[in-house]
Amino acid sequence: MRFFCVFMLALSLFTVGQLRALGAAEIELAPGLRDGHKAIIIRGPIEEGDDDRFFVLAEQAPRATVFLESPGGLVTTGLSIGAEIAIRGYTTLVLDGAGCHSICAIMWVAGKRRYMSSAAKVSVHAAYRMRNEATGAPGASESGVANAQIGAFLNEIGLSYEAIRYFTFAGPSDDLLEITPDIAQALSIDVAIQYADRVTPISARPTPRRITRQVAQYAALVTHCASLLGVDEGLLKEQSRLVLR
Repeated sequence: MRFFCVFMLALSLFTVGQLRALGAAEIELAPGLRDGHKAIIIRGPIEEGDDDRFFVLAEQAPRATVFLESPGGLVTTGLSIGAEIAIRGYTTLVLDGAGCHSICAIMWVAGKRRYMSSAAKVSVHAAYRMRNEATGAPGASESGVANAQIGAFLNEIGLSYEAIRYFTFAGPSDDLLEITPDIAQALSIDVAIQYADRVTPISARPTPRRITRQVAQYAALVTHCASLLGVDEGLLKEQSRLVLR
């Protein structure tokens, strides 16, 4: 409950003058949960210059949770913010509300620790650019360069091949693909679930990647360490079976 209340308090600190001064997206620095910890709130479309504004605030926040609510926006700007989040080891959070879509979802997944509410709206699609059709009507086509940049970034922060494919699968004319807690878990994206009064931690939500890694570690112990350390191989194998179940 304290986590939720601090977020609501942070939202209340906005003023109309501050929001207009900040430009495209609403970006604000607010008190965090404890001493030395800050909250950085990002709301609205991600447009040119928002990464510079984010950097200015990030310089004042060695440790921070980034609260996200955005329909998306410019790929290069969003990737720049996402890189800053990843480099600084920030936590990211999406709560109930308008949601976090398109490039915003990539900023969210860049968090060292990711949180979402059970009903949070997060969705993704391939990057696209607007152009004029032969008839003169506006149209959208996928951007190979932008999608390559997104794929490289997601690979750099450690997402699985399946997750990267999911993030860039839906085309301009398709519905956005949602990321629910269950879908995130299936894609091996570690996410803690934030409720008003409690949190379901990552450790309680094992992903295929973490299960595979743990089973491989048990196998390595059986092969290389059991006899050396005098550990019962049967015990290690049984632990491996329990993890798989």
